[in-house]
Amino acid sequence: ERLLGGGRRWLAVHIRRGDKAVEAQINFELTDEALAARVSAQCAAWHCTGVFLCTDDAGLKDRLTAQLEAGGLVVSAYPAALPSTSGQAAHFDESLDKYQKAEDVMMETLLMARACHGLLSTYSNVSAAAVYLSPEGYPYTTFWDAVEPFMVDGAFDVLAPSKLPCSAEASASWFAGPVTTFAGPVACAR
Repeated sequence: ERLLGGGRRWLAVHIRRGDKAVEAQINFELTDEALAARVSAQCAAWHCTGVFLCTDDAGLKDRLTAQLEAGGLVVSAYPAALPSTSGQAAHFDESLDKYQKAEDVMMETLLMARACHGLLSTYSNVSAAAVYLSPEGYPYTTFWDAVEPFMVDGAFDVLAPSKLPCSAEASASWFAGPVTTFAGPVACAR
């Protein structure tokens, strides 16, 4: 199975923790249960059946994956190298390879921007970069915004996930090469 395949409509979820407590303490005020409930609500509003989960907190990634899957969502995650110490940012962890850390954050950002339907995030510069790299009309919201359906030309978007165009294929002209770091090129299975 490919990272973001399966004919699903993927919601990119980026939860910044690590050292972000200094800049955005509010990112840490959301409980695991609150995060899972908000992700599930956003998936329902945007008709997403899969979650592409990105976070710099390995423990949170494991716990949230289990909660979301127990709730019936499919969860996918890029195999990023993460610190083993809670509260430490990957970019400050000297035990992690510098080039690997850079590749991981770039791959996650590009996948959030180009292979997912939209983005739900905490406060983060990585999330901002994903929005800047996304196509026109890419929906994004934060954990503190109201849950609202996605609008297309003034009407609610009610397309079934199986009828949606593949974000990865639509962005092929922008991304000039296959993504092969994990298990094969990004593509939507039909």
